[in-house]
Amino acid sequence: MVTLDDITELVSAQRTSAWADVARRIAHEIKNPLTPIQLSAERLRRKYGPVIKEDAAIFHQCTDTIVRQVDDIKRMVDEFSQFARMPKPVMGTEESPTWCARRCSCSASAIPRSTSTSKFRRSRCRRGSTAG
Repeated sequence: MVTLDDITELVSAQRTSAWADVARRIAHEIKNPLTPIQLSAERLRRKYGPVIKEDAAIFHQCTDTIVRQVDDIKRMVDEFSQFARMPKPVMGTEESPTWCARRCSCSASAIPRSTSTSKFRRSRCRRGSTAG
């Protein structure tokens, strides 16, 4: 007897998991320099804001733009990172006969339906049920 397993879902899940991992790493690498950029802009504003008299409005506008854009990029990276996460599994209970019937029907459909196989399956099931 030869059993063939369909691993399409497994390969797809592995590929999805790999891409999610890549997306999380990319998001992390993008996010790394953002905090120092934002802190530097805020320090510049605090230290030189009161000192700069000429073009003070432009200075404040530029530092505000840096801080605001860094916040926007952080938010986008967070959303991207959340999008890359796998959905949480839905746990639940299921009756064992239903679960078994679904899995057994897949493997049973792979066995050719001949008279001898059917007789073999019936006789084996009867023996297994009395021995169990």
